[in-house]
Amino acid sequence: VVELQDDCGYWWNVLDDDSTFLETSVTTIFAYVIQRGIDIGVVPEKYQSSAKRAFNAIEQSVNEDGIVTGATYVTTHDPNKQLTSNVAFSPSGYAQGWYLKTATYYLENDVLGERTDQVEQRN
Repeated sequence: VVELQDDCGYWWNVLDDDSTFLETSVTTIFAYVIQRGIDIGVVPEKYQSSAKRAFNAIEQSVNEDGIVTGATYVTTHDPNKQLTSNVAFSPSGYAQGWYLKTATYYLENDVLGERTDQVEQRN
């Protein structure tokens, strides 16, 4: 899946189709799963740059009100229907939840190596 990641850090809504749109929730899930896999020893460490790039990208999708943007609220299981960038985006509970889970994990485990002071200041 790492080979399908866009240079900007996101993954496409349809992973192997760059005519679809870059999507926040799938990127957030991969940022968490890849890093967690590395930490428990089931994913090679060479993929950490992909996880970090994904996390840095999704941080840009959190607006000033703390809402995670760029996640779709519509999906389809019909292979004859193709979602496009014209599909409406909306705040979604799953995107918000995955971002909170991923951000918490990255902070608690100092994944980015630059947030230790921020975590200590909160404690």
